[in-house]
Order: sequence, then C-alpha cells, then structure tokens
Amino acid sequence: MLANKDEIPDTLLINDKPNVTFDWSMIKLADRPYDIRVVSHCSDFSENESEIVTGILDGQRPQVFGTPQPADGILSADDDISIRFNELIEAGLLNQFNFDVKGTMNYYRLKHETCLRFNGKTDYAVIPEGVSFNSKSFTIEFWIKPDEYKNSVILSQGNSPKTSIQIGLSDEYETWFIIGDSVFNAPLQFTSVIPSDAWQHMAYVYDYETGDVFIYQNDKVILEERGTSIPINNTGKIYIGKSSESGGEFFAGSIYELRIWSKFLSLDDVYANQYTALTGSEMGLYGYWPLDEAFGELAADKAAYRHMEIFVPWESIREGWPGIFPEITASNFLPGILQSSLKWIIPSSFGLKTTILPIPFVCSRIKKATEEKGINFWKKR
Repeated sequence: MLANKDEIPDTLLINDKPNVTFDWSMIKLADRPYDIRVVSHCSDFSENESEIVTGILDGQRPQVFGTPQPADGILSADDDISIRFNELIEAGLLNQFNFDVKGTMNYYRLKHETCLRFNGKTDYAVIPEGVSFNSKSFTIEFWIKPDEYKNSVILSQGNSPKTSIQIGLSDEYETWFIIGDSVFNAPLQFTSVIPSDAWQHMAYVYDYETGDVFIYQNDKVILEERGTSIPINNTGKIYIGKSSESGGEFFAGSIYELRIWSKFLSLDDVYANQYTALTGSEMGLYGYWPLDEAFGELAADKAAYRHMEIFVPWESIREGWPGIFPEITASNFLPGILQSSLKWIIPSSFGLKTTILPIPFVCSRIKKATEEKGINFWKKR
C-alpha cells in the first residue's frame, strides 16, 4: 500500500549526500502490512525508484477483547485466568517487564489511600451513561473528605429542578439531598474520634415503597423523613464534583468508593460494609466506582461497566509517620523485616544515595514503633 502523499512531510533535498535521514510520521496509519519504496526526482526531470521493501506496522497496543475469565472476577479453585485480545500476541516477547496480571483480595479493608482530589474550581468527573432512578428505591454512598464546608455539589444528575437528583454541602456544616423539587437538609455530626477534617462516610437513601428518605453519616442517622411523596423521572449523565444544572458549585476535597444501589439499605446494611471493598457482583449493586486506580482518565465501574470520565487529579497517600535516621547510610543498611508484633516490612529497595544524609523514609506507624523501641535493622556482616 502506498501512503497518501499529503501525509508525508516536505520533500527532502539530497544534494549529492551519500546518506540522508527521512522522518516520516506513521501515527495516523493503521496497523497492517505496507510496501515502501523511495522515489527520487532529479533536476533533469528523470525519476528513479528503489526496490520495494515490505514490512508490518504494529504501533498500537493490543486491547482486551470481551470480558476476562472468570467473568465474575472471582478466582475460585480450579479456575483459570483467561484474557482475549483484539489481535494475536507474540508470546515469546512477553516477560515480567512488559506484561503482568494483578489481582486484589476480595472484601479487603479500605484504607483511604487513593482518591480523586477536587480543587473546588474546575475539577469534576462524569458518568456519561448515568443510571436511572425511576420507580425504584436507591441508595447512594461514598467517602468524602471536604477541604471546606461550603455550598457545593458532590453528585448531580439532570438539568431540570423538577426532576434532578443532587447531593451536596452547605456553609453551615450541613448536607442536603434534593430529589426533584423536594429538599432535605441535615446538620452534620462530628466527634473527637471523627472530626470535621477526617474522612466521612455518607449515604443517601430513598425507599420507593414507603416514600421514606434517610441520610446516614458514619454510624448515625442524621435525617429521617417518613412517608414523602416524590415522583422521580430522571436519567442521564451523573456529574461528580459540580452541578449538572448550573455547571458550577464545585466541590473542594477528596472522594472515593462511590456505590449506587437499586434498593433501600438500612443503616446497619451500610455500616456493615462501609469499611470493606466489594467485588461488584453484590445483589442490587447498580454501580460501583472504587476510584482507586491512582492514574488514568477513566475510573472503572466494577458493577455494570459504566466507566467514569475523570477531569480531576488523582491523589495517593500512604498513612503513617515519617521517621529520620541520620546514622544509617546506604553502606551499612540492609533492608529487612522490622521486628515487632505488627509485622511491618521495609521494601527491599529505596533507591538510596550515599551522598544524601539523613535518609528519610515513610513506614506505617514508625513513630509508635520508635517510642516502644520495637525496631531492629539487619546490617551487612
């Protein structure tokens, strides 16, 4: 196949040069076999053609085709992991540096380590396919850590005040839940254990059968409205971090572990799993965005594949205290296991440089361990 003339840069002047370099961008060309030849035009209007060289352009990464097996995402006894791609893979070229398969433990405990970090000015995320809340009970829950408690929208769907669903915060340390033209406000409740600047687990619940509306904060019911009559007729995109009506009222803070259920959940139901990661196959789980990727422009929906588009930076934080040990150098330090009952482990590589002293690093609960004298290091013999 001959490439289109318009896709080739300006003609290169040879001017009796024995060797020339001709840069040709093939980014826009599809992966496939190509025949390439060089045509030279001389000042006497003669043409010379080189021999045709045949090659294969393979510039695009293989894409996963279909659903990896096992389809439920749970690797049970006697199960094999199977992944199909949209093209043949040269197995001999695969190694530990260019291909890996990662998994997570089911129902592991959440640690507030990775989230979306909204700046309160321009950041937002959107679920293009949205979900339908029509004629059904639903529960919306997530973890948030606001930078400030101001009038802002956390989740919003719909552009008509009569049919939209919105969740947000107000200036008076309150949260609000709007379903159509019904507005429900509740003062947030903080304690010395979970103050206002700590992570808060929030759940907003509507029971279609009874008309009851609830808002849960951590382990408390902070709003309870019985027997409301709310017609719901709403579908479309769901925005995270700004209003779908005004396009403003941006949220400032962190969000992760967004779950939407197509059923009513009691406080006990929500509290039982708020610290536990789900698999995505739970009964009644309408959408599940853990928001734990830490990179990329998409956040996966593990329940229904309604992936979220990200226009907000990721944040990844490892909890713990920093410890500085100026007497340790790269020459006398060999990373090993910290001798304590908490089973801490120092990674095998820090990328240390002998010219840098002191050596700072972060390890979970290092301050507590120092106070209890529970740290021993292995050194070179």
